[in-house]
Formats: sequence, structure tokens, C-alpha cells
Amino acid sequence: PWVRDGSISVRRIYHQVLSKQAEWAAVAAAAGGGDDHASSCRDFMQQLAYREYSRYLSFHFPFMHERPLLSHLRCVPWNFDQHAFKAWKMGMTGYPLIDAAMKQLWSTGWMHNRLRVVCGVFAVKYLLLPWQWGLRHYWDQLLDADLESDALGWQYVSGCMVDAPPFGQLMDIPAEAASFDPDGEFVRRWLPVLARLPTQHVHAPWTAPQEVLDAADTELGFNYPFPIVTPEDAAARLASAAAVIEASVQQQDQQQQQPQQQQQQQQQQQSLSRQPYRPPTEPLQSHSR
Repeated sequence: PWVRDGSISVRRIYHQVLSKQAEWAAVAAAAGGGDDHASSCRDFMQQLAYREYSRYLSFHFPFMHERPLLSHLRCVPWNFDQHAFKAWKMGMTGYPLIDAAMKQLWSTGWMHNRLRVVCGVFAVKYLLLPWQWGLRHYWDQLLDADLESDALGWQYVSGCMVDAPPFGQLMDIPAEAASFDPDGEFVRRWLPVLARLPTQHVHAPWTAPQEVLDAADTELGFNYPFPIVTPEDAAARLASAAAVIEASVQQQDQQQQQPQQQQQQQQQQQSLSRQPYRPPTEPLQSHSR
């Protein structure tokens, strides 16, 4: 929030990171090699660049927090389900990583950057909720909420940008959980009801045998919900929505081609009418009675 409020400037952060990077590189060189933290500095600088990029886009496209930058994604058949949206906000989706992250957001007003992306993808791709709803919720809950940066992030996860993944591409939530929280400590901290589950089942409690659930005092559907949607159903709904988008794109292309063809025909007619008059080369035949 200090950067958003102007308490510290981005330029100062940029030069401080460059200075620290040079210092670490000198220490690593004096030690005969080793970790100079170049990759971490580069990743941090990339996040600063994304922030400035969001300002650039917001300046040239002031509507980017309201509608997608790609016009063909305005026809997405969104699922305007308030119950699903409330379950996502309250951390009651049945996906432990999503629920733990959303409960952390409710409790602290902060969430890891990667978890913001994962939760956004889940809302848009798994539940087909309008990304504008998620943008408003992040704006209300995040302490470091930034309209331009948040709009850029939601445009990206929704496939509404040129360099974003396609709208029909579904993220593997269990793989993200295994990568972000392999030991399940994050889930156990924010979801105490799953704290006693084994690590192999903590990110997917519906796969645990009944005796394991009983030993962990976890009762699905009572103290922890079943998954709000299965990955198979989410993939099917997303494929159906992607098909609607593809049909809309084809129809839009046809509508654009028709005026072009009509314009070409009009230009041809105008060019023919502008040609000079040429008398007939053969003499006219006289008709006598």
C-alpha cells in the first residue's frame, strides 16, 4: 500500500534494487561464485514493470476495469450465480488451496501474488463468474488494492489480453497446490478442519477414504464442503463457453467481410462509370425500308 499511496516512489525502489543487486554480485564474485540473487531481483523488477504497464494501458484504454480489451470476449456466457460467488468469497468452494487463500484475504487483507492469480482463474474458468465481480471483491478486501494493477491481472487471467493464455485454457488447480504448498502447511493454517488430514489428501479431501476422514474429524458436506464443481464439469462448461466465443468471432468476421465486398463492388462500378466515352469502331448500319 505504500507504493499505491505514494509513501515511497517506484524510482527509489528501482534504484535501491539495482544497488542491492550490484552489492550481492560483488560479494558473490569475491567469494568465487555462488548465488548473486540476480533472478530474484529480475523477478521483482518485472513486477514493477507490470505496474507501469498497467498505468500505460489504463491511460490509453480507460475502460479496462469495466470491459475486456479484446472485443470478441464481450460475448462470454457468464454464470451470474450469486451463490457460487459467495462461496468463492467466503472460502467455501471445496478446493482447499482456494479456500485457504480466500480466508487469508478475509482475515488479513493480503494474499500472495500467485494465489491471487490462482483464485482469479478459479472464479473465471471454473465457476464462469464475471471477472468484474472478482475485481470489485479484490478492490474491497486487499490492503494494497490498486485499480490499474488489479484490472491488468483480471484481464490477464480472463484471457482478455493479447499476451494472455486463451480463454479456453484451464489451469490445473491440484498441480498449483502441489507446487505452492507441497506440505499442506498453508492449508492447515487457514483451514483447521483439514489440519489432521495426511499430506497426500490435504489438497483433495474428497479422495481420502472414509476411515481417514473419520480419524481427522473431517465430515465432507458438514464441516467442510464438497467441491462446488468438478474439474470435468468445469472443463466442459469452459469448452462450451469457448465454442460460443469462436462462433461469435466467425460471425463478426463475416460481418466485417460483407461491407468490404460491397465497398469493392461500389469502387468497381464507380471506376467503370468514370471511363471516357469511346465511339464505336465499326460504322453504323443504315436500315432502309
